Amino acid sequence: VHDAATAAEKVQYLIDRGVTSIGFDLGGSKELTARDLNQLISAIDLQQVSIHFTGINSATFTELFLKFVEELKIPGATIRGSVDFDPLGCFTLTGNYYRSEKDDLADLDRMLGVTTEFPQLRVLSVNSRFFSDCGASAVQELAFGIAMIADYLKELSGRNHQVKEIAGHMQWNLGTGPDYFMEIAKVRAARMLFSALMKAHDAPADK
Repeated sequence: VHDAATAAEKVQYLIDRGVTSIGFDLGGSKELTARDLNQLISAIDLQQVSIHFTGINSATFTELFLKFVEELKIPGATIRGSVDFDPLGCFTLTGNYYRSEKDDLADLDRMLGVTTEFPQLRVLSVNSRFFSDCGASAVQELAFGIAMIADYLKELSGRNHQVKEIAGHMQWNLGTGPDYFMEIAKVRAARMLFSALMKAHDAPADK
């Protein structure tokens, strides 16, 4: 998104043609204002269309989005989507956090705190796809991914969040390759590993 008005026109075009999931890459845009956000998603029926944001580097945008939803008096339980905020993924790619490890974990703490009434909004991404994109095998990607999840659970549960709450707002993004059956097996293995990790924390996974 470089211009909210232009992006809004594209969104309207897609929705008119039956699209039920919209994604916005905010990485190349200036910091969005409340007016920009209103222009960007005003055409979207947030109870029917899932909405996803990437390029987010702080909790501020999430809080702005949720305030917008509340002003529209839309029940939080009906909002579906995700905010791609992954401090460990950022560190993996760049060697640095968005700001610092302490500040990024504080932002995650805030984001989990403000989304308690939004059970279908994922605000913590685990991007093991970064390893796959750099040539890691399926086994290596799964190992790094589950290690990242375990680290997030450890850090955030120490901030008075329940493990099941953290997992419920988490989205694990796996890489995909040309080997169709291997990728299916990888997804199944990821589900089994995630369930085992939840069981180890006495919090059986629902999904």
